[in-house]
This record gives sequence, C-alpha cells and structure tokens, in this order.
Amino acid sequence: MIAQSQIKDLVQQKLSGRRIDISSVVHELLLLTLEVGEIRCIPVSDEVLGFQVRDHGNTEVTLDAARGKLRSMCARLGVLCQENGQDVSLYGGEGVINGAQVAGSTNMSGNHPHGLWRVSFKNTPGEHEFIITALEG
Repeated sequence: MIAQSQIKDLVQQKLSGRRIDISSVVHELLLLTLEVGEIRCIPVSDEVLGFQVRDHGNTEVTLDAARGKLRSMCARLGVLCQENGQDVSLYGGEGVINGAQVAGSTNMSGNHPHGLWRVSFKNTPGEHEFIITALEG
C-alpha cells in the first residue's frame, strides 16, 4: 500500500497541470522499483493512468492529458536506454538502464542508486505502456 501511495503522490505532484517534470518522475519510479521489484504503467482512460506494482497491488491516478504524459515517460525511458549505448527506438523496445544514469537522484532513504533496471515500453499513438524491472539494487 505504501508503494501505491508514493506513486500516486509523485505523479500528482510532478505531472499535474502544465508544469511537469517527466525526468524526475521517471527517476523516482526507477528508484522505487529498487524497493518493490517491478512497476508497470498502462492507460486506463484518457485521464487515468494505472500503475501495477509487483506484489503490492494496483493504483489509478487521475491526471489531465494522461496519455500524453505516459508517452513522455516512455520516451524518457528510451532516452535513458540510448544513453546506455543501446539502439532503442523512442517508439518502443527493450533496454537496460544503470544507476550511473540517475546519479543525480536519491532513493527514499537519501542514498544514491546503485541499480540496474530492465525496461520494456510501447510508445506509439495506438499503444503506450511501460514496465520497469529492477535487476540489481
């Protein structure tokens, strides 16, 4: 239940309205995944994102322009994979992100991440979702 409330608070604080911070949300989701193992995000409707947290249940977050913001998060995941030297399209694919790429962030305990994540995402007009899985933490 804690993971779901952290996700809901994070998304509402950093993705509501027009002043959004996609990079921070993605980095915080990566860090949270180190604690929970896996996070998946899917569109429930044009205004609702669904987050599924492995072994912790699901939560839905109402958000203006939710699909567009989900697509932006997918693109950010693609960029992080590309920065890791992988040939990943911003329209979807799979890749690996390492902790050095999110070194400017800290986890809930205030520590810098030393993790490795596998990401899978779809980012086309018809399909958009992502799955982040912690490989090491």
